[in-house]
Amino acid sequence: MVCRSTNRGAATANTNGGIKMKAWLYYRQSRDEDAEMNSLQNQRQILVDYAEQHGYEISGEESATY
Repeated sequence: MVCRSTNRGAATANTNGGIKMKAWLYYRQSRDEDAEMNSLQNQRQILVDYAEQHGYEISGEESATY
């Protein structure tokens, strides 16, 4: 699971006058991992929650199964 912040394009101002960083979400599932614990849906929710709690704007996302 990876959460990388990126400043591609312009940063956007958040409500407190600071700069809001943009994040691109990438999550994947390996066939040998525990399917329930590491489901794509579960990983996505963890990343979305993290981004929201830390003031990131989600600019896109991608998932894969290996």
